[in-house]
Amino acid sequence: MLSLLIPLLLPPSASPPLTCSTCLSLMPSTSSLPPTPPSLWPMLSSKMIAFVLTVNLWIGTQHSQTSFHKDHYENLYVVVTGEKHFLLLPPTDVDRLYIRDYPAATYTYSSDTGEFDLELEKQTRYVPWFILDPYPSLETMHDEMSKFPLYFNGPRPFECTVKAGEVLYL
Repeated sequence: MLSLLIPLLLPPSASPPLTCSTCLSLMPSTSSLPPTPPSLWPMLSSKMIAFVLTVNLWIGTQHSQTSFHKDHYENLYVVVTGEKHFLLLPPTDVDRLYIRDYPAATYTYSSDTGEFDLELEKQTRYVPWFILDPYPSLETMHDEMSKFPLYFNGPRPFECTVKAGEVLYL
């Protein structure tokens, strides 16, 4: 639990760019559940089992940002305080986001410098990701538009703001 609270105790300027401060995977105890009858095993997909076993809880501050990405599962996004802005594209537009494989890495906070460093995982694995910035600065707009024409010349994403007490189902 302490690892969950540490990012919340950091100075506001210490939030890393393009990420939420914490992701906690919770595995509920299944010891109190009745066993699944073997006759139902063929009907259970790996996705259903993963849903039952894992819940991701993201906690962020007003400085947290999430890079453009595609989730492979459903989400309930709850805002407790403040608001969160989303740019949404239909799944059919995934080709407009220029997915590439990048080495997996993690932000680590240095209490000595007060900064976040990006560290590659020890055992190299690759994850599909987007480097597209949907809000380029005026200085980088021309370069971004030439690198990602399918995104910038296509239909605009749907913009959505979720406010405190609201839930977005994706």
